[in-house]
Amino acid sequence: MTSPMQPDLSTMCANLTLADVDDEDLTIQITDNTTLHAKTDDEIYAVGRLVTQKPVRFAFFQDTMARVWMPSMGVNMTELQPRKYLFRFYHEKDISRVITEGPWTYEQNLLIMKRVQPGEDPESIPLTHAEFWIQVHSLPVGFRSEVVVTMIGSFLGTLIQVDDRNFDGLMRMFYRVRVAIDVAKPLKKQMKLKKDNGDWAFIDFKYERLPTFYFLCGVIGHGDKFCPKDVDVTAGKPYGAWMRAGS
Repeated sequence: MTSPMQPDLSTMCANLTLADVDDEDLTIQITDNTTLHAKTDDEIYAVGRLVTQKPVRFAFFQDTMARVWMPSMGVNMTELQPRKYLFRFYHEKDISRVITEGPWTYEQNLLIMKRVQPGEDPESIPLTHAEFWIQVHSLPVGFRSEVVVTMIGSFLGTLIQVDDRNFDGLMRMFYRVRVAIDVAKPLKKQMKLKKDNGDWAFIDFKYERLPTFYFLCGVIGHGDKFCPKDVDVTAGKPYGAWMRAGS
């Protein structure tokens, strides 16, 4: 007898096609697969990847992130693959805070996190971009406008947000933009703007909560031991700790 609290077999197996691997003519189709992976309203998930080649001890990672986040309703973590995890939260405000207050790090390694939308497969969600608050320094007089800062944010990556306090009437040493960047590409450390008189002005970037990155190639997630690029270690380092905000 089917429990009134559970779907029957025909509902659970909706929209499936079963086929013999050796006989393509032997197939069985069952319609409507919508409930096969259905989630209840209280299931709130995020998926994350640690950007590092180093081995990670999951138990330590799990305990550390739970202490850092301190979600009011708790969080459960599952290791999907080495350095890739599924996080289950139990309250909307907890997952919203964790996602918006990132990026997070574990032992100075970047944790890329994305919320899992209803119907999404966590394993198929690309974890290639991370959002950072980036400070725009040395912006010359005449370029200090919201339009210019917005364009600079788009130059850095996918613009997510411009700090509301950038132009609140107070004098600023820098301006902030939140940008999603491809972590497989070198960080942008500078850009140049051409003034009306033809001179070039150089704009410097500093990244808030910037994790481990290699000072020779500028890519997040490794040092010299794990760098896949053929870089000249005897040359000067074009990147450095000065790219970290507060340094």
